[in-house]
Parts: sequence; structure tokens; C-alpha cells
Amino acid sequence: MTYYYSCACGEKGSEAFAHGELADHDWTEENVCTVCEMRVDEGLRFALNEMGTYKVTGYIGTQSTLHIPSMYKEIAVTEIGHTAFFQNVVIMNVTLPDSITSIGNFAFDNCTPLSNIFYDGTKREWEDLVRNIAWNPGVSGYTVHCNDGEIYK
Repeated sequence: MTYYYSCACGEKGSEAFAHGELADHDWTEENVCTVCEMRVDEGLRFALNEMGTYKVTGYIGTQSTLHIPSMYKEIAVTEIGHTAFFQNVVIMNVTLPDSITSIGNFAFDNCTPLSNIFYDGTKREWEDLVRNIAWNPGVSGYTVHCNDGEIYK
């Protein structure tokens, strides 16, 4: 039986192998995945996580305001992955759905312009959200806008 490398996104790659695990996207400077050959011109990058839901793994673009969707390819988006927006100096505002249950290490590290996080849940849900210890070093003076009020950091 022939198997093909597949990205965590579910796209089939062109390179065959005998047996193995799903591979994460491996992006070239031209924004083409070397595993599944998917091309991303601009926008959010996603990958399936261990729970079978999607995580945001990165962003290519110049938009200062990002809206993370609650669903991608009809599957819930539940995680902001480790280093997803690492050292992004463009993002000023980000909207997170209440489907997000965790934010990985260094997800927003050194996103110095980040000043507003719009969270579609309550302040209590934001506080209960799993945010790894180093999810936002280098970011200060931001406000989390929740459905029932604001949290100033």
C-alpha cells in the first residue's frame, strides 16, 4: 500500500512513503507548503491539532486588524498555536471567538503594536482560557474587550 505525506490541514502531498504521521506545513519563502504544495498568498494559516479541531499557526499579510474565525473548513477553531504571531509588527487589533480554548507559548510575543483583543466571550471565560505562561511577552498596554466589560493590561 502506498501512503502520501499529508499536512495536518488534511491536504494530500505528492511525496509517497511507507508509513508515518501527519506532517505540519513546511512553508517556503514563496508561501508554498513543501508537503502538500498548498499556496497561501495572504491570510491566516491553520493546522489540525491532536483533538481534531483547528489551530491558527500563523499569518501572512499586512492587515492591522485580524478576525480569527470560530470555524475553518466546517471544523471548530479552538487554539492559537505556539508562535502563531511571533514578532508580528503589523497587528494592532485581533478578534478571538469564544471557541478558542488555549493560546500557545509566544503566540503574540513581541507583537508590539497589539493594543486591542476583542474576545467573543465573557471576562470570566477569558480568565479561564488556557494562556501559556509566555503567550505575550513584549506586549503591554493592551485591552481585552469582552461581552461583559473590559480587562486592561
